Amino acid sequence: MLSLFMPLLISLLFLAVLGVVAWTTVKVIRNDQVAQTSDRKPVKSGIAGWLIIVAIGLATVPLLMFFQLPKDYVPLFNDGTYNLLTSVDSRLYHPLWRFVIWLEIAINIILFFVFIYLNFLLYTKNALFPKLFICTAYTIVLLIVLSAITFKLLLPTAPLLNADIIRALLAATLYASIWVPYMLLSKRVKVTFVR
Repeated sequence: MLSLFMPLLISLLFLAVLGVVAWTTVKVIRNDQVAQTSDRKPVKSGIAGWLIIVAIGLATVPLLMFFQLPKDYVPLFNDGTYNLLTSVDSRLYHPLWRFVIWLEIAINIILFFVFIYLNFLLYTKNALFPKLFICTAYTIVLLIVLSAITFKLLLPTAPLLNADIIRALLAATLYASIWVPYMLLSKRVKVTFVR
């Protein structure tokens, strides 16, 4: 019986979180004020303009991770893949598999909380936001590269770059190449994140 209501409960939870994000975004947008830069030119502050795209993206990432991480890792344990990779008797065994799998799970959980913290910093207009945002964007690119290298070392016959890794690397690099310069050069960012 619970399995019949689970999709409904997940949908309601998703809609509730989406509603909170929309309400918070509207509240923050209404706080749009005019500030001055160091050269005394008026610049709008607040989460508006291009920052709206950043806010929407940051709001959706924890939600996507919340639903995607169990889909990625639960089958690993349920279908016997974990035992196949970590059992000494297996032909796919490597002593580092156990460590690498748990490290990847831990890193993804840490990133989940980093994105929640980034949302908090964004909506409180904290001065730490642009710095942590930039570090996170670059860290994700680095983690994708390190992940590809690690799996190539553990599975020497596998290609270094498969379609999923190339797609993830291109997306993360494009994201960083657009939003890192924006965080560094935008006058709105400079006058908004001052708390």
